[in-house]
Amino acid sequence: MRSACIIHLMIAFASLMQCTVMRAQSTREETPAVQQLHTTAETTDRHNKKTPEKNDPFISDGAIGHFTWGVDLASGVDLTARDMTMANISGCFGYKGGIMRFAGIGAAIISMMNNSSRCYPVYAMARTTFSRAKKPCFLEAKAGISFNSILNHKSTTDFYGSLGVGFTLAHSRKFSSHVVLSAICMPLKSVTTPEGNALGYTLAYASIGLGCAF
Repeated sequence: MRSACIIHLMIAFASLMQCTVMRAQSTREETPAVQQLHTTAETTDRHNKKTPEKNDPFISDGAIGHFTWGVDLASGVDLTARDMTMANISGCFGYKGGIMRFAGIGAAIISMMNNSSRCYPVYAMARTTFSRAKKPCFLEAKAGISFNSILNHKSTTDFYGSLGVGFTLAHSRKFSSHVVLSAICMPLKSVTTPEGNALGYTLAYASIGLGCAF
């Protein structure tokens, strides 16, 4: 009786060992396929995950915080064919942060190249990239008033507006330079000339400028 029990135990132990060996062999055979599936899944996840964009260091971490100022030099062709092609120097100061590259005020001196006319615009200005990340382009908008002295006519105060697209050049945490292509509109009030004629029209410019900001 005791011998029969020992024989049964030995048979059961042999069966258990055989099952263990078979499972180990099966696991070794399936491991490469499983690893391949895991590798493919990880690769797909890496491709699907977009690398997060870093904030623009000039806007978010500038050398002088959120305060910014800058200067621009520009030239504009008179689209109204009134011989008012001009040169323009301007300065501005304001705030930068978030999606705003600049939000503040500025002033300019516009000098006509072929006559003695002068215009002195004062305006609010905004430049935005529509993103917190560094972008190669930005939108520039200006609106304000201009103190105009056109030829020998009476000085007038009129609307000044500009809309343009800027392209970033050198750019770092402390400094940024750019080129701006813009359209400028300056409607002039009707004035009476010494000869008694009423004179009023709109100046329109296609302008290109080079500037820097700090």
